[in-house]
Amino acid sequence: MTNETPEQARARVAALIGPFPAEVSDRHVDWVRVTAGAGMWEREDLTAGLRSAVTLGVLTALGAQTELAVHVRRAVTHSGLSRGEVAELLRHCSVYAGVPRANDALSTAKTVFDTLDAQARGQS
Repeated sequence: MTNETPEQARARVAALIGPFPAEVSDRHVDWVRVTAGAGMWEREDLTAGLRSAVTLGVLTALGAQTELAVHVRRAVTHSGLSRGEVAELLRHCSVYAGVPRANDALSTAKTVFDTLDAQARGQS
């Protein structure tokens, strides 16, 4: 969000990806705000859910599991996608990105879902 303070941005990023090393956090959040986050997610041309779906597909094709975990979390906690929709779109990627990449992505999504469930139960 382009109008948020650096502190608000750090809190938002922490909510999406969890704890981040303090010595890296400020620089990382600033970089994300200036480049990738510079209003891209707030643009009205695509819904947040569609942006998340595209992002999950690209990250699956790239085999970028760490970043994929961040965006699986975002998809279900901020973009309005259901877990079933996330799983189905990752399965869909197997046709275009390959079964091994889709299997890795589904495994990453399961780990994120398990973490979210544990946090909901107060077992973070």
